[in-house]
Amino acid sequence: MKVITFSIAKGGTGKTIITANAAAALAKKGKKILLIDGDVGSKSLSHLLNVKSNIFLADIIEEERPIKDAIVNTPIENIELLAVGKSLADYLKFDINILKRFKELGDYDYVFIDAPSTSSGVETYLALGLSDYFIPVLDYTAFGPSLQGAINTIVIGKNYLESTPAGFIINKAEDLPESVINDIKKILGLECISIIHKNSLVEQSYAKKEIVYLTSSDKKFVEEIDKIVDALEKLKEVKERDIPKVIEKIKESTLL
Repeated sequence: MKVITFSIAKGGTGKTIITANAAAALAKKGKKILLIDGDVGSKSLSHLLNVKSNIFLADIIEEERPIKDAIVNTPIENIELLAVGKSLADYLKFDINILKRFKELGDYDYVFIDAPSTSSGVETYLALGLSDYFIPVLDYTAFGPSLQGAINTIVIGKNYLESTPAGFIINKAEDLPESVINDIKKILGLECISIIHKNSLVEQSYAKKEIVYLTSSDKKFVEEIDKIVDALEKLKEVKERDIPKVIEKIKESTLL
């Protein structure tokens, strides 16, 4: 099982749409996926997949029930969803050893965590702490703030939260000179996995609750999602991480 978050300490970069479409591409190849919707406010993944949860992760933790009781099916074969029900920061109030129960999720090939980007960045960093790998998503239409958010995310995720950056994605891009891409690689110290061009069809898909990878004939978008999937499949499964230890570090740090 690989636990991954498409993450950056900035909102509006399109990471939820990328998360859902990458999951759909993997599911189409027969991989079993769990999506964790960590966005309590807009429930972004739940909205995009048109799924409503009646019971949440917070409920089953408080009631000491199996995590699987809060997992629901989605309209896409091989993809299931777990909604957290409370902000990720609220989970710090629970007994930290409860996090060991995530071992119950071992039946999946991939777990994707979609967390909101709050002003403090706490939700992003908690998702990083739970993830084996993370992939920053840069919004080219707001490039300066995105680049700074990516730098902050990489520094904290890699050096402090023991999560490994697996490359970066440029979203909502125009045609980019190779020199610009190379400069970004040098700044972030990562390879570019995918460049997704600005596309009204993709941008409108959230409101329409559509997974473009499955419904569109847009070959360029499909090709870029396939590049992301190829990169994910090359990642090695990580030996068991001491998640409670990582979260304890977050609780004790100035991150909160």
